[in-house]
Amino acid sequence: MSDLLAARTQMAISLGFHIVFAEIGIAMPLLMVLAEWRWRRTGDDVYLQLAKRWAKGSAILFAVGAVSGPSPRSPVPSTVEMIPLVRLTRRIA
Repeated sequence: MSDLLAARTQMAISLGFHIVFAEIGIAMPLLMVLAEWRWRRTGDDVYLQLAKRWAKGSAILFAVGAVSGPSPRSPVPSTVEMIPLVRLTRRIA
């Protein structure tokens, strides 16, 4: 596998994860609002606990999505994205 193909494969995998995390991250605030609305309407604490747990999960998803996404300044992958590629090329060589 050439370095170019390895870099493109790594970038494709990274962007694949980024897209999944970004889509879930977009949907979670709506789900949290709906759960909190149900809590206010019914008074059942289960909905409030659910909204709080989803808030923690959303924070983690945002962090993972931000790290796995492309750098806004250049098309070159960030340092965090290059770590798996460096390990991969060391194993191949």
